[in-house]
Amino acid sequence: MLKKTSTAVIVLIAFLSAQASQAQKTITSCTSFYYTDTKPPSTVKIEGRQTWQTPEPSAIGDFKESRYTPNGRTFELKEIPVTNQCRTSECYLFSAINYINVNNAHNNASRIGPVRISEAYLVANKFFEHISEGIWYGTDDLRVVHDLKGGFSYEAVQLSRKVGLIPQDAWSPRTPLENWNMENIYAVLQKRVPEWSRYVKQLAQHHGSWEAVEVKKAYNDGYFELKDLILEMTGPIPTEFTYSGSMYTPKQFEALAGLPRQRRLAIDNKPGYSLPSNARTVLDEAMVNSGGGWKFQEGDYNTIINETVRFLEAGHPVIIDFKWNNDGHSMLVVGYEYNSENKITRLKVMNSWGPSYANDGYVWYTLDDVWNNVSRVYKFGAL
Repeated sequence: MLKKTSTAVIVLIAFLSAQASQAQKTITSCTSFYYTDTKPPSTVKIEGRQTWQTPEPSAIGDFKESRYTPNGRTFELKEIPVTNQCRTSECYLFSAINYINVNNAHNNASRIGPVRISEAYLVANKFFEHISEGIWYGTDDLRVVHDLKGGFSYEAVQLSRKVGLIPQDAWSPRTPLENWNMENIYAVLQKRVPEWSRYVKQLAQHHGSWEAVEVKKAYNDGYFELKDLILEMTGPIPTEFTYSGSMYTPKQFEALAGLPRQRRLAIDNKPGYSLPSNARTVLDEAMVNSGGGWKFQEGDYNTIINETVRFLEAGHPVIIDFKWNNDGHSMLVVGYEYNSENKITRLKVMNSWGPSYANDGYVWYTLDDVWNNVSRVYKFGAL
C-alpha cells in the first residue's frame, strides 16, 4: 500500500485486503471479441512481440470486475466520455487517444481548446501503415512498426506524429467504427499482405533490384487494393479540414493538440518483459524528432506504482500495459483511492470498452492487482 503525504512522498506499506465481491458482467458484442479459452503460452519471447508466461489472477482479464464504489477519498483527473474500441485489437491507440483527451480536458493542454480526437482516423492509418510496411518488408520483419493486431503505446506516439490527428467534430467515417467488419478486415489483411509481399520480393529477385518499375508497380497495386478495404469503411479521409474556423492538416493539428512533444517519455518495464529490437528507432522518431526525449528502464514497484501516483498528483495520466488472457491490453490510469489513514488502496483505470463495462467504463484495481499484472507504464514528464 502507498502512503499519501502533502509533500507527495510515497511510502510503501504492506498491503492486506480482502478482494471485493465480483459479479459476472454481460459480455457485449464489442467485448466478446477479446474473450478466449486459449491457454496462455508458457514462455516470454524476448526482443520480439510478447506472450505471457502465466494466467493472470481473476481480478484482471476475465470480465468479472465488480462495480466497485470507493469507500475512501479519491483523487481523480477530470472524467471524459469513455471510448469503445469494439472489435478492433487496437487498445494501444485508444489508450493514447484517451491520454490526449484527458490531458486536454484536465490541464487544458491543447493550444486550440478542448477537443475530442477521432479514433477511426488513427485506426485506419494504422492499417495503412501495416499494409505498406508488411508488403515491402514482409510481416515478420522487425522493420515493420505496426503489426496487424495491436501494438505498443510508443508506436501510437510514432503513428500520430507521422499521420497526424483529426478531431471528431471535423470528420466522421462513412461507417461508424463500431460497425466496421473487423473480422473480415483482419482475415483479409492476414492473408493478402504476406501474399503481396512474397510477390513483390519475387519480382525484386527476378529483376535484381527493388527499384525496378515492375517491383514498384506491384507494391502500389497491392497497397491500393488493400487500402480500399479500409476506405470502404471510412470513405474519403481528408488531407485538410476546418475546425473552429481555422484550416488544418492532420499533422498541424497533432502538433497543437496531440501527445506531449517537448517532454520525456519514460517507459518503466517490469522485469521479465521486453520491447522489440526496433524500439529505439521508433522512439527516436516519436519523441526525439519532435523536440522531446525518452528513457527506457527496468521498473520496480517504486517506479511503476509509486511514480504513477506522483504523476497523477501532478495532473498527468499514465498509460499502463497489462498482461491480458494470452496477449496484452493497454489502458490509462486516471486516479486513485485513499483511506482515512491517507494510504492509497486502489488505482482508477480508464478502459476503452465503452461505458457499459465495469464502472461506467472505469475500473478500480487494487495495488496488488496492478503489480501482479502490469508489464509496463508510459509517463510523459519533464526533460
